[in-house]
Amino acid sequence: MKISTLFGHPISRSIQISLADQIHDILCEEIHAGRWRAGEKLPSMMEIAKQCGVSRMPVQNAIEQLGKEGYVRQENRSGIFVASQMPEGREPLGTIGVVVLADPQTDREASSKRPGCGRSHLFVGKRNRHVFPAAT
Repeated sequence: MKISTLFGHPISRSIQISLADQIHDILCEEIHAGRWRAGEKLPSMMEIAKQCGVSRMPVQNAIEQLGKEGYVRQENRSGIFVASQMPEGREPLGTIGVVVLADPQTDREASSKRPGCGRSHLFVGKRNRHVFPAAT
């Protein structure tokens, strides 16, 4: 399973969690953390897509969702701007990301401490908390 990053947060190409959901959660967390203040311009959709190695569509879907939630507004020919760092009724996400757990076949020390532990990934996001086996 290939993992890339967006603003230092890992993005996993998992079929269980859409790229749009992961990008949404990362952008939302970065807005809450103050990377951009209300009124500031976000990078373009193409810049975000290039940084995390995806097509423009998942980024567009994530931005549209952020707009519906009150975080961003799109201005024709001007870009995407933060509308609010904390829209009414919203709470910060906390830490999100992907955690890779040990593979007992390659990490003997981990397998001796946790027998039966297989390599897996954990994605923790706003809408998702999934543990799934790694692609082989």
